[in-house]
Amino acid sequence: MAQAAPDDEGWKHGGWLRGQGIPAPSGPHAVGCVDVMHLFEGETLGLLARLFYPTDRDSAARYPYADFCPHENYLKGYFSLRDWKLPISGFLGHLVFTSLGSPKVPALYGAPFLNHSSDHQGPKFERESELKQKGLHPVVLLSHGLGGMRTTYNGICSDLASHGYVVASVEHRDNSACASLRRVPVLGTHGKQYEDAWLEYYHLSPGEKEFPVRHRQITQRVRDVRQCLDLLKLLNDGTEIHDMMESGFDFKQFRGKLCLEKAALMGHSYGGATTIMGLMEDQRFKCGIALDCWMFPIHRDLYSRGVSQPLLFINSYEFQWEENVRSMMKLAKPPDGNGHSTCQILTIRGSNHFYQTDILFLLPFFLMRTNMLSQ
Repeated sequence: MAQAAPDDEGWKHGGWLRGQGIPAPSGPHAVGCVDVMHLFEGETLGLLARLFYPTDRDSAARYPYADFCPHENYLKGYFSLRDWKLPISGFLGHLVFTSLGSPKVPALYGAPFLNHSSDHQGPKFERESELKQKGLHPVVLLSHGLGGMRTTYNGICSDLASHGYVVASVEHRDNSACASLRRVPVLGTHGKQYEDAWLEYYHLSPGEKEFPVRHRQITQRVRDVRQCLDLLKLLNDGTEIHDMMESGFDFKQFRGKLCLEKAALMGHSYGGATTIMGLMEDQRFKCGIALDCWMFPIHRDLYSRGVSQPLLFINSYEFQWEENVRSMMKLAKPPDGNGHSTCQILTIRGSNHFYQTDILFLLPFFLMRTNMLSQ
């Protein structure tokens, strides 16, 4: 059952089994979100993303908080990533989902896009006065890590949206997500009705070489984020899209409101590598943030190309190792010898790989069970 949002800032919802819940966004706006699936010509899977955006606080009470886990198959996928294999992982995922439901996230599902006529505080981002005058919102595209999905980073996405950003969190179609929803036409309906199908996480076979698999996956991942930027352009142009999620949301609300000239690409772990490759292959992305980047999927021959756009690495203390950081430093090395680099590397002391996800807040027992959470 949908849980109505309060009409104030009193967000407080816990996670599974004593999880403290995702912190409230820090910005002046309430946050809305909606899932969208769009099928581009020549594609068969459909691009899937969750859009986060600022909304009016006055209308917040009419919309429910979104679910962290939209379907039990995602939770089954999470459990299958570690040492719980099917059917045990499927049983545990089903048990937790059916008995405890899904934690909520601090974003109102289906809420309307921010009405600037009621915007008293204004968006809080660079070039604030210029963008506000034009009614534009900067955009960020987010790429999840290995075993993640489109809702793994609600805390980051909601916080950015509360400051005026529009964030598109992509669910990758390369079998690197814990699970990924497909929508396939029902026979005899001529594409007017859909039913759910699923892409499962790909587990490497014993002795299988990993790099060819990751190379194939990252090629699809870059295609996903580039298509997502294409989708945002369609929305900004006011082009009608065929939403396979059948949400009934009015996507024309985004028309003329997105600042696509400064699009940023951000990703965690595998998504960090996707961010680097996306910057290399598409100059529409003007900057990147790689959260605890996993460099292995990037072919070493590409390091010499470097990244021309500004790129910020934010590493955790416990996850990184020497070879991985050295690979980052090759990208950070000034390519022209002038002593200036567009790359910066930061490390957060006392942090680990999952501190940049929602899992820490929602599923602490899962982290402790798999030794992901330090004492």
